[in-house]
Amino acid sequence: MGLGKCRSCGANTLITLIDFGDMPLANSYPASEDACQREMLMPLHAVFCETCWLVQLLDSVSPELLFDQYSYLSSYSTTWLEHAERFVDKAISKWNLTKDSLVLEIASNDGYLLKNFLARKIPVLGVEPAENIALQAISQEIPTLQTYFNLDLSQKLKKDGINPDLVIANNVMAHVPSLNDFVAGVANLLSPSSIFSIEFPSVQTLLTEGQFDQIYHEHYSYFSLHSCSDVLERHGLRVIDVETLPTHGGSLRVTAALGDAKNNVSGSVAELMEKEVQSGLCDLSIYQRFGKLASDRTSSVMRLLKSLVDNGKVIAAYGAAAKGNTLLNYCHIDRSIIDFVVDKSPLKHNHFLPGSHIPIYDVDILETKTPDFLVLLPYNLENEIIAQLKSSGLFSGQFIGTLPQAHII
Repeated sequence: MGLGKCRSCGANTLITLIDFGDMPLANSYPASEDACQREMLMPLHAVFCETCWLVQLLDSVSPELLFDQYSYLSSYSTTWLEHAERFVDKAISKWNLTKDSLVLEIASNDGYLLKNFLARKIPVLGVEPAENIALQAISQEIPTLQTYFNLDLSQKLKKDGINPDLVIANNVMAHVPSLNDFVAGVANLLSPSSIFSIEFPSVQTLLTEGQFDQIYHEHYSYFSLHSCSDVLERHGLRVIDVETLPTHGGSLRVTAALGDAKNNVSGSVAELMEKEVQSGLCDLSIYQRFGKLASDRTSSVMRLLKSLVDNGKVIAAYGAAAKGNTLLNYCHIDRSIIDFVVDKSPLKHNHFLPGSHIPIYDVDILETKTPDFLVLLPYNLENEIIAQLKSSGLFSGQFIGTLPQAHII
């Protein structure tokens, strides 16, 4: 008996990539010791489809449970803010956006990106399901609908005269359990002159570097250009451009439009498609090797941290990041190894990491607590974190990275 049907193409050709067993929700931070004891655990089992090559979770946690109240704020990363501003400048120039245009962003978070369009007098509309974060955007006068995006909402928006020139979905397609409904909603909103811009972490980087910590309950899907193009084409869209980005340890920015729109297709599309084939993303071996990469990385993290503790060293961590929670829980690391974690987001302060139950403090606590080592959990922000801590003088110890294996920086 098979594992079930692919959430993209519907084929009954799913194969296990990695099974973590029951894990806590990676962005659910207990507020007390008592809450730690009542923590919810859910199956975390990643599979891939041998038909369309989409990596995906076998089980889907309710989006309302994950996203109605959310603790991730995009505005607390300087690297991400700069990335957003560069994208806006490029988008305005490339697609000739003006005060008569409309930009719609799905999963607009606290308005970190849309505020750049507004500053240039370009109308915007955000769609953000997390009430606490949508209210932050609205307080900054960024028009935001506090709801989930799907085909039903798309049809209502279109009926109300919403005709966006640019639809943005940065790091959100991975967060959608009903993938075909989501893409159908985007296609419904587009006109022949509209553009759909998507960003997501590259599954190729995940697979080749053993980035198993990119896998958690919020990420229902993990895309390559092949698997992304497959679901877009199913709903009358086609990829017209693709760029590789350094964000999230390696990402793709895919530009799409209606299939019958008169857009030139960049040579980068065929080039990356061929590179993905050559690198093995359309055959079994790269997926079958992933388990060993994950196991080797896990062993290296446990070995290094435990050896430091055994030698009397004090270890803390930076970044109460979702990917860090997958890493710590899969490595069975708790507060007996890592004393505490610091984070810039006030929404996480005085809470605990899920599963490991390591306490979370403001970064300023490093003025009084002085660990010997600081594990950098969001490895995609290592350079930013090290530069900030060195310039502030808050930390004079050594840093530990975990990718591709644990190492002292």
